[in-house]
Amino acid sequence: MKQPDSKRRVFGLLIDYLYCLTIFLLALGVLYFSVDAVRPQRFAELKLVYPTFVDFFNYLVAGEIAASPYRLHPYDFKMQHDFVAAHLSGRSLEFFPFVYLSPIVFPVMMLFSRLPENVAFGFYLAANVMIFVASMAALSLLRADGCYRRWWHLFWLLVATLGSVVTFRGITLGQPEGLLAGSLALVIWAMLKKKDFLAGLMLAVSTIKPHFTVFFIATIPALSRWRALVIFAICELAFLILPVFLIGFEAIMQFPAGCFTGDMAMALPHEMINFRALISPLFTPKATIVIAAIVEFFLLAATFFLLRPAQFVDEKRMKWLLAVACVATVSINIHAHLYDCIFLAPAALLTLPACGPSQMLKDSNGAERLWRIVLLIYPIASWLPIFFSFGPGHLTVVPFQLVNLLLLGLGGAVICQQRPAFAET
Repeated sequence: MKQPDSKRRVFGLLIDYLYCLTIFLLALGVLYFSVDAVRPQRFAELKLVYPTFVDFFNYLVAGEIAASPYRLHPYDFKMQHDFVAAHLSGRSLEFFPFVYLSPIVFPVMMLFSRLPENVAFGFYLAANVMIFVASMAALSLLRADGCYRRWWHLFWLLVATLGSVVTFRGITLGQPEGLLAGSLALVIWAMLKKKDFLAGLMLAVSTIKPHFTVFFIATIPALSRWRALVIFAICELAFLILPVFLIGFEAIMQFPAGCFTGDMAMALPHEMINFRALISPLFTPKATIVIAAIVEFFLLAATFFLLRPAQFVDEKRMKWLLAVACVATVSINIHAHLYDCIFLAPAALLTLPACGPSQMLKDSNGAERLWRIVLLIYPIASWLPIFFSFGPGHLTVVPFQLVNLLLLGLGGAVICQQRPAFAET
């Protein structure tokens, strides 16, 4: 009777080993092929990458504008191009019109713009990595698993994140998604540890891209954490003091409306990985952002009114709510691209058990089991649409759009199944 169990155990270990080896090789490949000189031509054909670090260069341009006489008109696209032509024509990197950056970005990038490009990017990348790793490590400390299992689980989850096409896209563009995902992961940690000041502070930090904070703002009143909401408002106002003197109050007031009428509204919605991308063939780009904003508003209202009466009786249900907020941040958002799928990493750490892939389906059923399967294969499967795509390059993101919405539905189903276990109010 012990022989079948022994064979099953060996087979399970073999599956775990092959999965981890595949993820590890993918992670090494991401680091290697992020170097422009050895990047496969296939990536260029599919428009997986633009000129190396082009988005980071746009952030640097924002910093240089903030330090120039043009600073009072930071959202004028003609001014941006004139500034680049007049002052930055000798740069080696190509300039794309940067989208409406949050006002709090300008003072920070002004400091980076004082450094040589390579040095600035080194500090920028290091900050992204350190904050993301530290925040994920903090989340792992909340797990009830043993020390070895907990850190081993964290290690492979970080390697899996690095090994996905999501991270490759973010690195080669120079996006700050590691910093952003790390900030929201620290919000989750602070919410679960009842550290309201840190939750409010990091939520304010995450407004470097404010459209990604809305679902977490909705979860705060749903969890009766009003103090965190007040601290968030105070910190956000404090962060805006320097931009007021730097780019002017008028520019700050222009920012919200510009998100719906400027570059963000026109920025290739069919290439995104959210609900807005699915409706983009039916409407104009500006119409898609309005429709997506309406849908997002109703989901936020549902989050508050359906979850507000529930008093959570254990940490597991709170984790699931925050994990689904991570998924909603990607799938139901007015502006989300492939690199933004890094927000699924905190959701995976919150909900996946600390065991090998072969044991992942135990003690689960229905929606939760499918949730685990999707997250388990996500890092490996994320490369398939890239190498086996059909038609125009933007069609490679369609599987991400569908899978992200699937995860949102599965997470919602798990929360609904848990709802009867909430304490009565």
